[in-house]
Amino acid sequence: MITIKGLTFAYHKKTSLKMDAEKFQMNKVYAVLGKNGAGKTTFFKLLTNMLTNYSGDIFIDNKNIIQETEILHEVSIILDDLEVYKDRTGFFNLEYFSRLSGTYDKAKAIALAEQLGIADVLGNKVKSYSLGMRRKLILMIALLKDTKIYIFDEPFRGLDTETVRWMKEAIRELKNSGKCIFISSHVKEDVEDLVDEAIILENGEVKRRVSMEELNESNRIITVNNPEKFSNFLENENIPYETEGGHFILSISAKDLQAMFVQLSEEEIFIEEIKKISALELLEGGKKHESK
Repeated sequence: MITIKGLTFAYHKKTSLKMDAEKFQMNKVYAVLGKNGAGKTTFFKLLTNMLTNYSGDIFIDNKNIIQETEILHEVSIILDDLEVYKDRTGFFNLEYFSRLSGTYDKAKAIALAEQLGIADVLGNKVKSYSLGMRRKLILMIALLKDTKIYIFDEPFRGLDTETVRWMKEAIRELKNSGKCIFISSHVKEDVEDLVDEAIILENGEVKRRVSMEELNESNRIITVNNPEKFSNFLENENIPYETEGGHFILSISAKDLQAMFVQLSEEEIFIEEIKKISALELLEGGKKHESK
């Protein structure tokens, strides 16, 4: 388990990330989402001691990562801006990065390369690789390590559709073997069918944490003939909602929705369109209106 207590990181005297009390479980996949500058990469770097000038505490298996740094051998990370040695071979890079925090398993490296279709170029210098080949090599650097925690920053960028499917299956296998996985991605569809919980960062703070199962069960986007009247109805009924582009976003069960239809017809409010909304679209959605 990862436990965070009173974490604050400031850059140039401005708070870049703040987490008061957060816990992350094993056997789960977490999506870390937010706009550029929200704190996603900062969060990953703090989890791995790439940044250490913070206040508060981060624990992995009850061990403080600053005081007991050996626990970080249980973390495998690839950042979106990871630079490999382009004047060296693929084999060199795999061995070099593996030995930084453990041992190198050449047989496993070859097996992974064969699955990814780059086994025949591992002996070549990386500068001769295409973007897709380099991205596959970086994925291999992370997957070669047998750790408890995996952090993938934009893991699907630059990959073809087949490799994205392969990587998703690899992540599912890691989860099923009891690992804790963090993923960030700008493509919502890449993570929506993978993660158990989404952590939304906004201005360096956790805006919201919610299970994907919970969101996918009941969120709907609704368009009505009279938005102002519908808004008043929802507020009078103490039904929380969000608005975006003239549409209403509600978390409501099918049963409650049917009951609402009856009330709306009596108020001469008619639903013009209703559809389920992507969980991640909701999390990044519009203005929120709390029930009174």
